[in-house]
Amino acid sequence: MTNFLFFLSLFSGVTGIFAYQWITFLPWVGIGYLYQMRRVKWVWRLLTMGLALVGWLLAPTAGGLVVLAFGVILAGLAGASNPNRVLVAVTDPPPLAADKAELGEDAPVLGLAWAGESRAWALELLVPHHLVNDRLGGEPVLAAW
Repeated sequence: MTNFLFFLSLFSGVTGIFAYQWITFLPWVGIGYLYQMRRVKWVWRLLTMGLALVGWLLAPTAGGLVVLAFGVILAGLAGASNPNRVLVAVTDPPPLAADKAELGEDAPVLGLAWAGESRAWALELLVPHHLVNDRLGGEPVLAAW
């Protein structure tokens, strides 16, 4: 019984880290889930720590104490994969002429031609950010990779 409680605690803690992404897997929950995220994270934290604590109280062993410690750490990470912190867009990068961009001949880029203008964003710029907010042809453009 205690091993099952420890397993549930660790499982809850690990899945709680990805609390923001659960809307992707459970779309029937609705967008309102994101508006309740502060409460959801606290419920996830209490569930994780509560299961570990009950498991340890039922069988106070050194291994149970380690699981309890991991439960506390994982509970603190609930909601840590917030996309607002993970995906920070580059906004309005300064345009450079191709010969001044200091890219190699074979440097991979993501390019777009729109309304008589063209722009290319180096993938090395996109890798850590995945998003670029720019303007092209007088219109806002979101480049994602």
